[in-house]
Amino acid sequence: MMRKYFILLLLTFFSINSFSETNDTKVYDWDKVINALIEVESKGDEKAVSKNKKFVGILQISTILVDDCNRIIGEKKYTYNCRYDKTKSIEMFKIIQNYYNPKKDLTFAIRMWKGGPTWKTNSIDTKEYYNKVMKEYKKRDTK
Repeated sequence: MMRKYFILLLLTFFSINSFSETNDTKVYDWDKVINALIEVESKGDEKAVSKNKKFVGILQISTILVDDCNRIIGEKKYTYNCRYDKTKSIEMFKIIQNYYNPKKDLTFAIRMWKGGPTWKTNSIDTKEYYNKVMKEYKKRDTK
């Protein structure tokens, strides 16, 4: 198990450091990004549970993401129940983004939320998800 975790960390490091799809330098309203993600993930339902029961809350957060947030901040601040709390879910989103996406690349942020930090090297197709979120983001961008 430890070996798999180490390999995942190495893949994450190399995929993030080699990422150059967008070179996105535009400044985005991250609250609108988060709200667009919330709309796509749960339609704002803090009690939402995915069909496979692995993802819950407004941002459909997994237990693995909670564990990763606690690892990143160096303490066990978040519990699995925190996934049902809007404020804590958004905090965890920001921790993940600051850690894996320090340049705040919008494309990377959205596609990583669907496919994890190694989305570019794994088989999860995140393009359709990205398009859905951007459609929601653009609705908010005109308001």
